[in-house]
Amino acid sequence: MSNREKKSIQTAGLVGLGNSKRLAAMRRSSMQADSVSKEALASVGHRRKATDIEQARQMIRHVIAEIKAAYPKGRQQRFFALRYVPEEQLYQMSLQEVFTLLHIKQALPKHIMQVKFKEGLG
Repeated sequence: MSNREKKSIQTAGLVGLGNSKRLAAMRRSSMQADSVSKEALASVGHRRKATDIEQARQMIRHVIAEIKAAYPKGRQQRFFALRYVPEEQLYQMSLQEVFTLLHIKQALPKHIMQVKFKEGLG
């Protein structure tokens, strides 16, 4: 009998999960905190992607400048277009295609491989 009394005493003080106002308030506040943290992570991810894209574009511009510097002045555009592709066509290519074309050895993050080289630039 003492065993039954203990069970009834223990369950008498507990409230069902669906009936507790305090638990419901805690659940709501944690869900709001989760949504805020997801938005913050998305913002950080977007900024990281933007910086990765900008770094890749700067590297491409630097390599193009080095290649053109090796050609005689006045013929740099033409020789570059003959050896590789015209710059207008280069701007339409994805970053991965440009890295391959210019033989850039650095690995490109997967989340920016398909971004166009000139996309979003004035």
